[in-house]
Amino acid sequence: MFSDSTQLQYAYSELPFVCPASGRKRSASTLISGTSVQLNLGEIFRGDRIVVSDYDITLGEDYEIRHLCNRVIDRKTLETAKELIHQGYMAEWIVDNLPGATRFQSLDRARNYYTVGFKIGYEHFMDGNKDPTYYINNHATLVLRYRQAPGKAGLQGKKVIVGFEVYPKSIERANRTKDGIPRDVDGPHKGLELAMQNDLKEEGPRYAEGEGNSTTMRNDDENATMNIPYTYSVYFREEENVEWASRWDLYSVDQESQSIVHLFAIINSLVIAGFLALLVAVILARTVYSDIRRDRNAGLDGHILPNEWRQPMEKALGQNSLLDSLEDLRKSEDTANDDDLLADLSGWKLIHSDVFRPPAYGYVLAPVIGSGTQLIFVSTGLISLSSFGILNPSYRGGLLSYAVGLFVFAGLFSGYFSARMYKTFGEQDWKKNAVVVSNRR
Repeated sequence: MFSDSTQLQYAYSELPFVCPASGRKRSASTLISGTSVQLNLGEIFRGDRIVVSDYDITLGEDYEIRHLCNRVIDRKTLETAKELIHQGYMAEWIVDNLPGATRFQSLDRARNYYTVGFKIGYEHFMDGNKDPTYYINNHATLVLRYRQAPGKAGLQGKKVIVGFEVYPKSIERANRTKDGIPRDVDGPHKGLELAMQNDLKEEGPRYAEGEGNSTTMRNDDENATMNIPYTYSVYFREEENVEWASRWDLYSVDQESQSIVHLFAIINSLVIAGFLALLVAVILARTVYSDIRRDRNAGLDGHILPNEWRQPMEKALGQNSLLDSLEDLRKSEDTANDDDLLADLSGWKLIHSDVFRPPAYGYVLAPVIGSGTQLIFVSTGLISLSSFGILNPSYRGGLLSYAVGLFVFAGLFSGYFSARMYKTFGEQDWKKNAVVVSNRR
């Protein structure tokens, strides 16, 4: 159970208002209802909890409707169901490693795409009523799409599942058979409202084990209960347009129009970012170039005599005539130009040599750089594995499992680059660096 409104997840089989596992063993396999399926590391991190259900599905056999169970809930459980429906929780079922999905069509009805999961119920707002009415989906229509298996298995008549769709529906308790099956599933009917109704009398049995005929429930009775009958239908449809290797494409394909809009947005963002970066680069280049050119011409602009000019003048004029005045002139000019140069030092000139100065907190910066190299290695590794087809959506939890493995292995690179940078900063306490590197994880 997951929701886009909150990060909390729940196990569908542990909800108090759904059918509990009966514990029966399937005849065609060793699976037992209610047992948990072994999970890998990635599935555990995702919060998955996979349990074998009581839904009976046989390849190629359609069931128009079947009764699953009758669930009797109290008032507290009723409020829990309302809260989960209000938060938009969706359930995720799995058949042949394919998650059950709700099917949609593109705007031009040319393409289909899937959304993982289905809603457990819905809200309905009546005219003039601010409080919504809650309905629970107690019937599910399962549509499984199959095709001939690829290779030699297909020649032997074997089939593979290429699509799994779930269509939930809410059906009232009335107008049912003694087995709890609705007399009309496809026709018009009312939904099953989550409410303790006043003086509600039902026709026929309540369909709950150990329960007699119809009784009277009062809304103000703390011991009042509500009976929820659960049913399901199964339909198999052959699908020749979807290959086994591309059966996950429907889960990642969005509407074509939205894809075009996203493409234009990406191109627009790249053009704007490139233009701004070019503008900043041009301004920076012009500023640096003008400063460098002005510094090169500082000697001529300040009328400072170079050495190759001053030495011949000293020989021609002698040591005692104009030499003293020239020397005084040079000293005064040097003093004035030093003051001008100090006044001109601004902006990037003040920090142009700071790149060669070790930072004050190098023992903190070195582990951060090591962590960056570690994350770069993990990202590059995941992209490479996905490009070669090693990671794919059919391997549930594979992305997180490989990410954890690569992160642990990349600790070697993190330690090396961190120690190398720490030594470059001139630090000597390598034990301190090792402790910081190990604790930053």
